[in-house]
Amino acid sequence: MITPFVMNFYFNDWTKANSFAGTYNIVSSLYSGLGFIAIIYTIRVQQKEIQNEITSVNDTNRISYLTSLLTYYSSEEEKYMSTDAQKTNEAKLKKENILLLIEKEIPHAK
Repeated sequence: MITPFVMNFYFNDWTKANSFAGTYNIVSSLYSGLGFIAIIYTIRVQQKEIQNEITSVNDTNRISYLTSLLTYYSSEEEKYMSTDAQKTNEAKLKKENILLLIEKEIPHAK
């Protein structure tokens, strides 16, 4: 609201004031463009972070599933240990296969 009066005080001619204000329009456009680029960059970074999070959750779910299977077959092995040798061996083989899968999923798990 005060700007027209200030501009009139510094510039007696409105054409000079208009050209002076035009330089600020260029700066304003530059900042708007940079802001838009920053928003696009932020969206891309967030997309990558979300994709990494989804991958991490999927890996965690898979490890949790394999751990549950391992627990189940361990209990099966213990349950049939003294009564049924064939079922004990089957459970033991399945448990060993699951351990191999877990080692593939987590290389440092040994």
